[in-house]
Amino acid sequence: MKKEFITYEIALRLKELGFDEECFMIFRDGTLKAPALTDWYNHNCRIGNTISAPLWQQVIDWFREKHNIHIEILSFDTETILYDPIVKQLINGEWSDEYPEYDSQDNYYTARELAIQKAIEILFEN
Repeated sequence: MKKEFITYEIALRLKELGFDEECFMIFRDGTLKAPALTDWYNHNCRIGNTISAPLWQQVIDWFREKHNIHIEILSFDTETILYDPIVKQLINGEWSDEYPEYDSQDNYYTARELAIQKAIEILFEN
C-alpha cells in the first residue's frame, strides 16, 4: 500500500507550494503512518514533525485543478513497453510547450514521479 503514496521529499515540496488537501495518511518523522485520532482534526496541516501524505493520483489531480498543469504518462511498445512523462500547462487558454525532456522510462512509476517533480519545478519557477 505504501507505493500508492508520494514520497516524503515530494510531500515537503508540495507543502511549500501550498498543498493543503485532506489525506488518508501522514508522514511522522519522515515515516508513512496512519494518523492517530488527534491527527485527524489537523491532518492536512504541518504539525511539528507531521505532514500530510497524499496519494500520487491526488497530487496529479491537484496540479490539474489548482494550477492547470496536466500530467500524462504515455506508453508505447517497441521491443518492450516504454513510458514518456508529459507535463503541460494551460496559460490564458494556450498550452505550454511539453515538459520534461526526459528519456523514455521502462517503468511507469518512475515516469510518473519524474513528471510530478517537473510540475513542482514549474510552480517554483512561476
